[in-house]
Amino acid sequence: MVAVSKSAAQTLIIKFQKCWNLQNKTLFSVFFYACFLHAGLAEAASQLSCALSGSSETVVVKRVLDGDTLILADDSRVRLIGLNTPELAREGRAAEPLALAAKTYLKSLAGAGTSLRLQRGHEARDHYGRDLAHLFLPDGRSVEQALLAAGMGFHIAIPPNLDYLDCLRSAENSARDSKRGVWSDRYFLPLGAAQLSHDMQGFRRVQGIVSSLEKTKAAWWLELEGDLVLRIKKSELVNFDRHLLERLPGQEIVVRGWLINRHARKSQKKGQYKPWIMSLKHPLAIVGWPD
Repeated sequence: MVAVSKSAAQTLIIKFQKCWNLQNKTLFSVFFYACFLHAGLAEAASQLSCALSGSSETVVVKRVLDGDTLILADDSRVRLIGLNTPELAREGRAAEPLALAAKTYLKSLAGAGTSLRLQRGHEARDHYGRDLAHLFLPDGRSVEQALLAAGMGFHIAIPPNLDYLDCLRSAENSARDSKRGVWSDRYFLPLGAAQLSHDMQGFRRVQGIVSSLEKTKAAWWLELEGDLVLRIKKSELVNFDRHLLERLPGQEIVVRGWLINRHARKSQKKGQYKPWIMSLKHPLAIVGWPD
């Protein structure tokens, strides 16, 4: 591995990101960009510690599907815990910026035939049937940490899978402060809550002022200006400070999560509810808590 100082790596990142934009994100530029990050950010990533703690098992990679999902030699699909990377093209939708770069970067870390240590999440599977797990490289590095430190995705906190929370959050902060990857692309800037459109579904960051808080038997609902409402299910309120939630009306916040257009569902009548909904499961999904 080439030794590169943190300051030098950051300077080179800026230069190569300009080159990236000029080359129209071709497959060659994606590969070059990923390889550069793998070398140039090695020292910065090593500053953070996500050491494996607890039981784990050895697995072998068969194929990388995208920036946060792999298929193992036993044909099981593994979704990495703690991050979400840009989406590849699918179902008629164009790929998001850096989606191919994230996939290529993951392949550079854990390509076919790579032996890894796998630590299963406390919640072992998601609703797609994928195994939820942390992966570690033979040299002990966390795969999720490396991706986040390189700016290849956003940190997500979904209980009960909160192991390595502080470490992964720190890795994202490092990428954000140095404007690496998703933190340098305007596509990933927070959307205005009052300007959402039909093509903005999926994982997003949204900014807006909380206009009201409503409490029902099933959930607490934070309405933002425009057409977005945030839902915290009653069963997940235990993860939040209720007094701080009650102080959010009038506060400008930035939230991250999956935007769902409820009007796309046939069972929802237009005008009955705000069309956009985002479910929040952990306080780290909100930036802008009252002091």
